[in-house]
Amino acid sequence: TQSESEDNTSDFKLLRNSVSKISLMSADEYIEEIYPFNSYHPKVLDLGEEGWNGYRYWVSYTPYPSGFDYYENPHVVATNDFINYSNILHFEQPLENYEKSVRFNSDSCIVYNDDLNRLELIWRYTDYESDYMALYMRSSEDGTNWSESEIFYETYYRDSYDMVSPAIIYEDGTYKAWYVSEYGIYYRERVDGEWSDSVETEIKYEDGAHTWHIDVIKTEKGYELLACGLDDFYDRKHMNLYYASSQDGMDWGTAEAILFPS
Repeated sequence: TQSESEDNTSDFKLLRNSVSKISLMSADEYIEEIYPFNSYHPKVLDLGEEGWNGYRYWVSYTPYPSGFDYYENPHVVATNDFINYSNILHFEQPLENYEKSVRFNSDSCIVYNDDLNRLELIWRYTDYESDYMALYMRSSEDGTNWSESEIFYETYYRDSYDMVSPAIIYEDGTYKAWYVSEYGIYYRERVDGEWSDSVETEIKYEDGAHTWHIDVIKTEKGYELLACGLDDFYDRKHMNLYYASSQDGMDWGTAEAILFPS
C-alpha cells in the first residue's frame, strides 16, 4: 500500500458510479423535452458554508443534446445540496452566426472574484472558418443579473493559440488559467488585462491516456486537477476520470484513474 504522501487519491472515498443524470436542464423547453438532462462540461464553484447570495455551490454547464453544438451555450444554476437546484439563473442565447462545428460556444467556467465580490462566467467561442477563438466573460454581483459580455481573451491564430477546456481561478489579483492544447495541459496568467506566454505543464497518466478536458481548484494541497482522458482518439464517449495534485500548478506528477465508465 502506498503511503499518504505517495498516493494522490488517499482522501477519496468513491462508492459507485451514478445510475442517473443530474437534473441540469436546457433553457430550451423543446429540446429539453426531447433530450432531458443532456448537459455536459459542468464546473462547480464551492463558496463555503456561508455561501454567496443564498447558495454554497454555483454551477456552470453547457447543454449538448445528441452532440448538437447549436445548444452548447453556457447556463448557470445554484444549489446547496446537489439534489435541489435553483431555476436557471443565466443562459446564453444561441449564436446568430452559428454554423455546425464551425462557429459555436463551448467549455464554460465559473469564477469567484474575491476582490470584487462577484461571479464571472467565462466560456469559449470558436470560428474555425476565420481561425478565430475567444474567451468571453459576463459578471454578476448577485448571481441573477449579468453584465454585457466582454472579450476576456482572443486570438486570430486559433490553430496555434486555442484554449480548450479552460480551467480558471482568481487568486491574489491574478487569473490563473490551465487549458488543453494538442492533448497536453498548458498554463498562462492574466494580470491587469495582460496575458503571459503559454507554458506546457508536466503530467503523465498511469495508463498512457491523453488529456481531453480538465478542471483545477486551489486547496490546502496546492492545486488539484481532474481530467478526462482518451485512450482512443476516435472515441470521446468512453473516458476515465483522472486525478492529480501539484504544489505549483506546473508539475502534476502521474495522474491516477479514479472513476471509470460503466
